[in-house]
Amino acid sequence: MRLTRPVLTAVVSAAVTLAGLAAPPSSAAGQAITLRKVWQLTPVGDQALFVASDDVHGRALWRSDGTAAGTSVVTVIDPAGTDPSYGKLRYERYAAVGDRLFLVVDDGRHGAELWVSDGTAAGTRLVRDVHPGPDSSAISELTARGKELFFTLEGAHAARLWKSDGTAAGTVRVRTHDASPIDPTDLHAWHGDVYFEAGRRGVGPGRALWRSDGSARGTRLVEDIRPGARLDPRIGSFTGAETRLYFVANDGPEMGDDNTGIWRTDGTAQGTRYVRNVDTGRSLWDDGPYPEQLTTIGDRLLFSDTDCTHGQEPWSSNGTTRGTQLLDLDPRTASPGACGPGSNPQALVAYAGAFHLIAHVEGHNALWRTDGTVAGTTPVADLPPSSSSLFADSAVVGGLLYLAFSEPGGMYDPPRSALWVSDGTSAGTRELHDFSGTTNGAPGVVSARTAAGDRLLFLVSDGAPEPEYVLWSSDGSPEGTAPVLAG
Repeated sequence: MRLTRPVLTAVVSAAVTLAGLAAPPSSAAGQAITLRKVWQLTPVGDQALFVASDDVHGRALWRSDGTAAGTSVVTVIDPAGTDPSYGKLRYERYAAVGDRLFLVVDDGRHGAELWVSDGTAAGTRLVRDVHPGPDSSAISELTARGKELFFTLEGAHAARLWKSDGTAAGTVRVRTHDASPIDPTDLHAWHGDVYFEAGRRGVGPGRALWRSDGSARGTRLVEDIRPGARLDPRIGSFTGAETRLYFVANDGPEMGDDNTGIWRTDGTAQGTRYVRNVDTGRSLWDDGPYPEQLTTIGDRLLFSDTDCTHGQEPWSSNGTTRGTQLLDLDPRTASPGACGPGSNPQALVAYAGAFHLIAHVEGHNALWRTDGTVAGTTPVADLPPSSSSLFADSAVVGGLLYLAFSEPGGMYDPPRSALWVSDGTSAGTRELHDFSGTTNGAPGVVSARTAAGDRLLFLVSDGAPEPEYVLWSSDGSPEGTAPVLAG
């Protein structure tokens, strides 16, 4: 199981056709367009870029600043709109690097390859056809570091670390000699370097923590988390703080041993150390739960984890074992060995100088705020009533905290979903739009800054096997929350 931080994604509502979009000359003016196969909204500068298919343009790159006038097709990638790579690609295949978007897309001629765009037709192009012809290159883990893109490329026997400056000549493998890391995963940029887990040639299945500054000499092993075990330490969930990089890893000495917990590093072997595993009784074969939703303010870490006394609750850490403490929001469910549900904390986010999260306490959901201490943990506002099966996500845009909720529903209850906003106070926490009744999920949210001000952009789909999407935006008010374009 690879441990990765959840990503905000597009999810659910009724399909709406879009009209009046800027289109290539071959398109009929004003022809209605329904968007399909939308991968992800990625903020780049003052707009969001995304790839979508429709009946007029086929597969195209779009841009939007959250207004009808500022939403248009950038360029058509594949007029046929087939894109055989769709559905096989992960969201790591997009990365904003400065004022450009790098993406992996299939134009129907070169296979899935690396592209770059500055949001204009002239500035959108194939970077390099690594595997010439229609065959695709297995590119993933797109990660921005400064003005360069780092990614992994599957080779004949293993994946390798690559980098690109947006040109064909500048798209190269980072390290080529035999001691190079193999199958790097979970790339994360922090303080000028990229950190990742990787194996080493000739060391069997054993994997370790690596870092790279983009040069051959600067790509090196940091620390072997499970020395001698020749096992995968399952390093992941990298989360940067001011002076340390937190991550999750398992240093269990034998097959079947699970000591998955919080670790920290400053990029040196001496500065890489184990912090704490809050549940020493968990089994490797249970496949979780594990520390998740790692979030930082300064060097303080907040995360969600489960033990068999308190259930799933938020935990706070200053980077030391003794300084890692439980914030038990629902102590009524605590019972040694019972493995109760706990408060099921979700949507952990740093906002207005404090951590905020959604928790299910005493039968209802609420927005909570904490500074990482027990005394500094308080509820902010009640949220829609729901069972503990509520799913929540969050995004901070334009000085506001947006909250997306969904509940799958049951035999007699329809699914529910809604978008809320908060300024960190009870009076300033309110519903923006209710998507219930016509959906089976909740709106996913993706932030983007626009020239007209700070707006939230998000996608709403019908949740069908071949979903159709509508682009929405919000300025934080109910009247300012609506589809960007409606037919």
